[in-house]
Amino acid sequence: MVFALMVITIGAAPGCLDRSTMFEGLWISVDDVELGWIDGQVELAIGHFGAELTGVVYFLESDGIQPDSDCGCRFIDNKSTNLDAQTFVATITDCDGEILGLMLALDDSTGDETQLTGTLLDTVTQTSVDVTFVQQDEFITDARKVCP
Repeated sequence: MVFALMVITIGAAPGCLDRSTMFEGLWISVDDVELGWIDGQVELAIGHFGAELTGVVYFLESDGIQPDSDCGCRFIDNKSTNLDAQTFVATITDCDGEILGLMLALDDSTGDETQLTGTLLDTVTQTSVDVTFVQQDEFITDARKVCP
C-alpha cells in the first residue's frame, strides 16, 4: 500500500485571507511530480465552504493533458481543516486502493501569488519530493467539479 503525505509550510499573516474560502480554487503544480505512480502535473480543484472542503485531484501528463484512463482523477476524501493554521489534511484513494495522504497549508509570503508548497512523501518507498502549487483560478468550472 502506498501512503503519501504532503507537508506544506505556511507564511501567511493572520487575517490576510478569507477564512471561509481561502483554499477555494484551481491549483496546479509548478513542476511535474514524479513519485510512485504519479508522473506529471497534479491539479487540485478545491471547494471551500467555512470549515468544509471538497474537491477533485487530477493527475495530468507532463504536457498538462489529462490521460485517458480510469485513474486520471480522484475525489478528495477524509478532510480535516485547521483554519487558524491555514492547513487541511485529506486522503485520496487511487484506482488500486492505495492511499495518498495530503497535508496542505497556504503560503502567501511569496509576494504576488498565494502558493501551496511542501513535500509529498511515499511512505512505502520512503521517498519524497518537494511540491509547489500555484492558483490558476479562484473559480472552478463545472467540468472540474467531477471525476468522470
